[in-house]
Amino acid sequence: MKERSIAPFIILGLGGMLCLAGLLLYGTEAIAADLCLDRGGVFDYLRGVCRGNITNLPVPPLSQRNPIVLLCWTAGALLITASATTLILGKKRKSRAES
Repeated sequence: MKERSIAPFIILGLGGMLCLAGLLLYGTEAIAADLCLDRGGVFDYLRGVCRGNITNLPVPPLSQRNPIVLLCWTAGALLITASATTLILGKKRKSRAES
């Protein structure tokens, strides 16, 4: 019986952790903005602070205000896709070799 490499599983886990890190970064910003709005303030997304001295601010796109989140999600998705493809192709090769 041929042993499987654990590299795809490690890469899959790393991709999952990157996606989770992006989700946590985005989630903390969303919670901070929600708490600010509940207190009657205006959340400044570029500075990450609650401001009460103004009435409104534009909401910049996520890529402008927190590019690390997009980087984590993109890198994580690529790693997950690559490792999942490797695992699926490995299973297909194994099943062809057995038949």
